[in-house]
Amino acid sequence: MKKMITRSLLVAAVLSLSACVQYSLVPANTAVQAQGFTVTPGSDWNKSPFPPGPKVQTWTTDGEQLNQLMLIGKVSEGESLFKSPSKSIPMPSFKSDMLPFDIEALVRTSLKNLAGGELTINTQGLKPAKFGEQNGFRFEVSYFTQQGLLKHGDVLAAIKDEQLYLMIFTAAKTHYYQAQLPEVEQLFQSAIL
Repeated sequence: MKKMITRSLLVAAVLSLSACVQYSLVPANTAVQAQGFTVTPGSDWNKSPFPPGPKVQTWTTDGEQLNQLMLIGKVSEGESLFKSPSKSIPMPSFKSDMLPFDIEALVRTSLKNLAGGELTINTQGLKPAKFGEQNGFRFEVSYFTQQGLLKHGDVLAAIKDEQLYLMIFTAAKTHYYQAQLPEVEQLFQSAIL
């Protein structure tokens, strides 16, 4: 009986602590250090307390199911972008000699595996782009969520000093993607690496 009461109290304590975890404000027009690079948002965002990996910040304006921006940086040789949701679904790892199309495949597989291997991720439009002053590249991503919502997005990436830096924006294709795209373009252009 004493063990049952102790367990119940422990569960209640954990649940009450998790209820205290909140999103934090990322204020507009303020330079924000994020994973080894700096960006300046033009509007307010909310930073998630539950990043999908140790080198990831996740921001949203309307909730992560509707739109999200993942800021990923300082990914070194042999590291993955995200923490695997399951031991049976390994995450691919970064190699510093990867070419842009290799990074595109890394992002595609990482997003798929983050969702438990259940999604079909499509990418297209790979082209050169600047990540701050660093030469990088950009491509589009699209997929249907497990609930059937079509999401579309943009990925900006660069390798500097043998480390990978990424910004991955995804949003519901209907309304949220187009509505948020000007802000995301400004964020991409504001990057200092």
